[in-house]
Amino acid sequence: MSKKKKKNKGHVKKEIKEVEEAKIEEKVSKVLKEEIVVEKEKEVKEKKEEEKVDKKVAVKATKEETKSKEEEVAGQATLAELDQVEESQKKMKNLVAAVILLTGIAIGSFFVDVFQFMSGDGFSKRALDNSEVLVNGDKTWVAFDEPAIDVKVLTVSDEEMESCKGCDPKEVLLWLRDYIPTMVVNSIDVESEDGKALVEAYDVKALPTYFFSNEIEETKFFQGEGRVVFAEKNGSFVLNSAGLGVPVGKYLQTPEVFEKDAVLGNKDAKTQVIVFSDFQCPYCGEHFKNIKETVESFGSDKVSLVYKDFPLSFHLQGKNSAMAARCAQDQDKFWEMGELLYEFQKDWQDTEGTAKFKKYARDLKLDANKFNKCMDEKTSEALIEEDVDQANEIGIAGAPATFISTQFSSGVLSAMEINEMIQRELDKDSEDIDEDEESKEVSHEEDEKVKVQ
Repeated sequence: MSKKKKKNKGHVKKEIKEVEEAKIEEKVSKVLKEEIVVEKEKEVKEKKEEEKVDKKVAVKATKEETKSKEEEVAGQATLAELDQVEESQKKMKNLVAAVILLTGIAIGSFFVDVFQFMSGDGFSKRALDNSEVLVNGDKTWVAFDEPAIDVKVLTVSDEEMESCKGCDPKEVLLWLRDYIPTMVVNSIDVESEDGKALVEAYDVKALPTYFFSNEIEETKFFQGEGRVVFAEKNGSFVLNSAGLGVPVGKYLQTPEVFEKDAVLGNKDAKTQVIVFSDFQCPYCGEHFKNIKETVESFGSDKVSLVYKDFPLSFHLQGKNSAMAARCAQDQDKFWEMGELLYEFQKDWQDTEGTAKFKKYARDLKLDANKFNKCMDEKTSEALIEEDVDQANEIGIAGAPATFISTQFSSGVLSAMEINEMIQRELDKDSEDIDEDEESKEVSHEEDEKVKVQ
């Protein structure tokens, strides 16, 4: 019994021990689980802390980046504001300057008015606006309701004008002021750069030439009878001097010599005398004699004489007499017929028809049939008209008219005057030759120096 009890007791102890061990294991397991939970919670907490730190860093970086951008934008805004301020300051300075200028003008005008009132001298704009006539000393100004007209006068230099009286535009301008009082005149030397440009642009053949600005169209003179005396070209209005009967002072080039023109002497002579004449003109006879004899005295190789027909319309036998000389030219007797026509001018000037001229042909022993046919068929009339057209085109208004190279003279010249004009041209040619020779010598010397080097 006692053994059985002991055995049971031993089983009980064992069971108790197992229960206690189980409890211990359970506690240990519980503790371990709690530690694991605590560890995990710690890890989660640390992870959250790290995330918080990361977020703070990111937020800080974002704030810093935003702040940087805001500062950049603020900087840009500041520069724009500075530019705007600077521009405003400039405008203010300009405004102040304008105010000072206007104030000065106003004060100046005021003092001019006061001074004018006190002394009677000087004119303010107010006085000009309210006056039709202003008097100052021995001068008087009159107001016009027309625009100012710019006028360019192309002519020779003051020095050359002393020997070219017709080149002086003063008389023509004085006459024009009666019709165009608001002209503002500017004289231009034909040898200047501006002068050469005008010659080329407008194909100027004679001096002086008058160029008017476009405002001329607004004048009463132009809108009335004056329109016909202007030719519009290249943006200006050129005065038709020939149409007004204004004498030419100087030609820039000699008239063209036509193939059928009568020439005395060498046609290629350097100095050429060209005369436009009318066989019925009472003054042309004397001129013809003087010029023919003077040209012959220089020798045919140096100087030649070209005769061009310019029969005046009011001379009834002017054209018939010109045809007589032309028909005689066909038989090499132009100059002989010319001398007869001038010598016996009074015998034929009041006649009609061609009978007198046919008689002169017989006196000169010309082929009568040939001469008469030339006269009856008016074979040479076209040649005479060609000369007349040329004279009108270059502005010749009367006969005789003489060119000695580019020198021009209207009217009768004495033998001495013709001689001086021809000699002037020959001297000029001689100077040109000397200059050419000197230039050639200099060029030759330079070539020799180059060879030596």
